Amino acid sequence: MSRYSIIQVSDMHLSESRAYNQGNWEAALAFVNSAAPDMTIFTGDLVLDDPDVEADHAYARGQMNRVKGTWLALPGNHDIGDSKPKPYLDQAVNDTRLALYRKHFGPDRWLHRLGGWRIIGINSLLLDSGLVDEEGQYDWLSEVTGDDKTSPTAIFLHKPLFLESFDENILSHWCVTPHGRKRLWSLLKEMNVKLIACGHTHHFRTMTIDGIAFVWAPTTGHIDFDDPIAFTGLRSAG
Repeated sequence: MSRYSIIQVSDMHLSESRAYNQGNWEAALAFVNSAAPDMTIFTGDLVLDDPDVEADHAYARGQMNRVKGTWLALPGNHDIGDSKPKPYLDQAVNDTRLALYRKHFGPDRWLHRLGGWRIIGINSLLLDSGLVDEEGQYDWLSEVTGDDKTSPTAIFLHKPLFLESFDENILSHWCVTPHGRKRLWSLLKEMNVKLIACGHTHHFRTMTIDGIAFVWAPTTGHIDFDDPIAFTGLRSAG
């Protein structure tokens, strides 16, 4: 079987006017371009901290365009506003913020093929949001599920589905709500899911549950580039 490589980059928190994380981004960018993966996937929090600052969206997109090869992006809570239970700085995800993200970065959900693999990106901030786009995403996922239930599938999103287990009943800023997770998983479990990768927590973590690998990517904004083990956590090959 052919092998392919994906580099996941998350939580860059970029801004030209407040360029606190630019040095780390330059290091991450050099690593990605040197490694030359088959695909680079950005799992959210592309802009520094405020989803309503359009200049930061434009700047982040310009920086991502410096990545060589194919790349895909998904929104984080700082890009489109936050989800339940308590949105960060009371900036909840809404239609206006979604439209701004799509203007600069394109679709907030997608399906791509990489060899025999299906690579699916999901907007985790829509889950349990009550927005019209939430239902649109579920409708789309239903079609995606019905189209192919056998190909190995990798799922990417910003927030983790849970902190420790599928059956936990925790309302936390750090993960998808229990209701959102259960409804999403009712669709995902019909596919041959082999990997679920997220960002958001700013911590690197791996675990395997029921044969599914879970990977949490650290933030490039705060990672210690003198620690090669930490930075290698940004890369996932399969």
